[in-house]
Amino acid sequence: MVAFLLYQVKVAVLLAVFFLLYRWLLSRETFHGFNRVVLITIAVLSFVLPLFNIRKPENGQGSIWLLILFVLYWIGFAVILIRKVMTIVSMARIIQGGRYADRSDGCDVIESDRIPQPLNWMGYIVMPQEWLENVNASVWKHESFHAHRGHSLDLLLADIVTAFQWFNPISFMQRKEFELIH
Repeated sequence: MVAFLLYQVKVAVLLAVFFLLYRWLLSRETFHGFNRVVLITIAVLSFVLPLFNIRKPENGQGSIWLLILFVLYWIGFAVILIRKVMTIVSMARIIQGGRYADRSDGCDVIESDRIPQPLNWMGYIVMPQEWLENVNASVWKHESFHAHRGHSLDLLLADIVTAFQWFNPISFMQRKEFELIH
């Protein structure tokens, strides 16, 4: 329990340091592909590096406060994870409840009146009817680009980081940065 909490603190510190360096050095650059790779690397390294230096505390006894922190951590994790799962289920329902419209550029196009503007998710391009009727090449190109680049997976990774680091405001900033570069 103590080792796990210590691990989470180390992850939080690494995430903060790496992300703040990214913001300082790269966030204004227009190399979106490179920035995407850097953000993914930050997320992975922040969780992997602390694994090489976890030591069992000398004092094997925990206090009630450590137990409370441990329980609070998992409650926060569960709340964030449940919210994300609900979002994924909602998105799946929108896709399943929509009408198959076409297959464009390797992506299934779904028509749905449950969304106000086009979006893509896991290889699907979901469009409201009025957007399908008024064909706009730049919108198709934009949504297709995101679908082929796997940007939904990037956001899913950011959501996983946020679930594990829900107490760390940097995790939410990193997720927002993923949205901005996409």
